[in-house]
Amino acid sequence: MVKNGVNVALTSFIGRLDELLIKLRVDELVVDQVNSFSTERLEQMVLDISRSELKMITYLGAILGGAIGLIQGLIVLLIR
Repeated sequence: MVKNGVNVALTSFIGRLDELLIKLRVDELVVDQVNSFSTERLEQMVLDISRSELKMITYLGAILGGAIGLIQGLIVLLIR
């Protein structure tokens, strides 16, 4: 019974989400907030995000490179 009520409420909410976002003017609020930031703050935010993302890409590259090297080494040992 509760599960059905939750499903009905979620379905209704999802159906009206576009209308709700328009009434809340979320897009305008985001634009206003970003425009109120100084250039230095925006630059720092972009650099912080880029730095963390590049760090994760570096770690992933190291893991993939190590795994590929290990697999190649095992293949060479098995071929001999």
